[in-house]
Amino acid sequence: MPIEADHLTIRFALARKGYSLAAVAREAQVSRQHVSDVVRGKRRNIRIRRLITQWAGMPFASLWGDDAPGMEPVTAQVDNATAQEPT
Repeated sequence: MPIEADHLTIRFALARKGYSLAAVAREAQVSRQHVSDVVRGKRRNIRIRRLITQWAGMPFASLWGDDAPGMEPVTAQVDNATAQEPT
């Protein structure tokens, strides 16, 4: 099981690419506090996590660990939702 990064590692990864938590907040149209809470693990927002992951250029699991709600493949969700038992 991968170990999730701490908030300083996430901030550093963004800074190396020229981004800040404030820039993430502007792009996501949320408050800086909301982004900070996501990075510190106080809130779970998959949209912000994905944006940070993309901008940091790191694998999702290395930043957030296995705690990845909504990260299942969409096809698996559709297949399960549309599957019917044989009659």
